Amino acid sequence: MLPSHLNGHSPLARRRPRLSTASAPAAGVSPAAGAATASAAAPLEEHDRIYFQSYSHIGIHEAMIKDRIRTDAYHTAIMHHQKFIEGKVVMDVGCGTGILSVFCARAGAKCSVLVQAREIVKANNLSDQIVVIHGRVEDVDIEEKVDVIISEWMGYMLLYESMLPSVLFARDKWLKPGGLILPSHATLFLAPITNPERYEGSVDFWNDVYGINTPVHGFGLWFEVEFNGPAESSHNFPSNLNPLDIIQKKRRRGSDDTVLLSTAPEDEPTHWQQTILYFPDPAEVKQDQVIEGSISITQSEENPRFLNINLECS
Repeated sequence: MLPSHLNGHSPLARRRPRLSTASAPAAGVSPAAGAATASAAAPLEEHDRIYFQSYSHIGIHEAMIKDRIRTDAYHTAIMHHQKFIEGKVVMDVGCGTGILSVFCARAGAKCSVLVQAREIVKANNLSDQIVVIHGRVEDVDIEEKVDVIISEWMGYMLLYESMLPSVLFARDKWLKPGGLILPSHATLFLAPITNPERYEGSVDFWNDVYGINTPVHGFGLWFEVEFNGPAESSHNFPSNLNPLDIIQKKRRRGSDDTVLLSTAPEDEPTHWQQTILYFPDPAEVKQDQVIEGSISITQSEENPRFLNINLECS
């Protein structure tokens, strides 16, 4: 069971800051200079307009870049895989400020193409190495496939904001066979938690019920991503392997040569923190009791950037 002192709490309902005027959508692509164009811009869905508008606020990018664990992990991974990046064409999906493309350019990438980051390109004298285009990655047309795709697509609870489909679209359409994609693997973890102080303040406050002992108050979720090279194993574990054994194997592997970015509660805090799903009523459990159940995470039909979560356990 997780300790009650999780290093953060990231409610899925948190909304990003917004500006009063919408900005162009962000998606990154990287072919040779002049080889990328954006198709005629189709009208954005309202949920996409709000999503892209929220990322026009510099404060969001400041918070992410200041997340040293996050930014250092990407820089370390890029330099670790420099042999796959040097002299290659890189696609940066959802580039934001463009800092990942700058890292790739400094690692010797032949060309990176990104969106909505002209100022950082000019400031670093990389205009001849980085092509800036505007458009969703689903709408961009380029003349050749790319060698590398890099993206910081993870949201709260790994999947929030539903950016992963855009990365998979780019992978399937633009990545050369045997190409490098960073990060390469992602794992979402879930564990029961007890956190009476936060539970009383967030749930019991509304029910005016107090005096709870030490039951399970819900589940905490966190994720980790790995930055493996293109030739490395996909790490398919036997289907009959105990989930706890898989976690231990991944932990041991992560401590070797793999570059790992973790949001686990025992690791250094990141801006993602952890996500907590509270029970309407706390559940009493005994030591070593097995909790069985299932969780499904699907995109909302009303707004694909949001998630529907169904958790059942006993």
